[in-house]
Amino acid sequence: MATRFCSSCGRPLVTGAAFCPNCGAAVAPGPTPTGGATVAGAAGGVPFAYAPAPAGNYPGTVMAGLPNGPTPASRSNDLSALSAANLAAILALIAAVVSFLDLTAGRIGTALTVAPGGTTSTSVTLPDPRLLAVLLIAGAAFLIAELLLWRVGFRHLAHVDPRFGSPATLALVAIVGFVVVWVGVALLLNGLYSAVACAGSGGPLTVSCLNTSTFWIGLALVVIGAIAALVGEIGVLIGIWRLGTRYDDPLFKAAAILTLIPILSIVAAILILVGVHNARERVQRLAVGVPPATL
Repeated sequence: MATRFCSSCGRPLVTGAAFCPNCGAAVAPGPTPTGGATVAGAAGGVPFAYAPAPAGNYPGTVMAGLPNGPTPASRSNDLSALSAANLAAILALIAAVVSFLDLTAGRIGTALTVAPGGTTSTSVTLPDPRLLAVLLIAGAAFLIAELLLWRVGFRHLAHVDPRFGSPATLALVAIVGFVVVWVGVALLLNGLYSAVACAGSGGPLTVSCLNTSTFWIGLALVVIGAIAALVGEIGVLIGIWRLGTRYDDPLFKAAAILTLIPILSIVAAILILVGVHNARERVQRLAVGVPPATL
């Protein structure tokens, strides 16, 4: 009878064993193909078939309870996804800085004037439109690029782990939602600047100066886009959480939670960078035949 080999670490299996004696991976029924490549570092170049890890638990290993954890066969997908996650975290750091500048430069000043007789009027001072436009476009570009990278990373993993299929789709929903929001914001700002120009420098802002149709269209787009963006962002956070499950690293899960708090988004991005580094090392060692229990 031909010797069978573990599909997780490539070491010989004991006849009739339910788990690999080396790494503890569950043994799939039936013969394991031996015509594939060999695992580097395995004694004598043990033949290894590039097939997904069998479903089930991995007793005594760091991947206990993870039926869709990283395997030597998924190395290329894992490394591609982790590279995308690394770039996404870097862009998140930049986007956080740009967002802070947006809040600083985009402050709108208002003044309430009480005229003789008790009538009141409001004057509005707007920031430099060119500076505001540059910051908004820069922030939008970084955010879209970040979401695209998350989508790319989740799509790589979806080929070997179906849990990442829905986060990849929802990342696209977030992109569309944010684009709709920015179109709505552009319409609202255009209407606001037009109204201020109509009122004159320091003059009272009246309803007659506002283009109500543009205002309501812009507001509707902002609301609809914000709902779609929120749903999509939740999907991305679920995907980041599942990275922590796949690579057994709590840093990803902590980052997914901290991202919900805008002031801590920078900390979340740093945690993702560290988590990516740890996951890369784990995947690389697993790919050369190091048992999961030693990772």
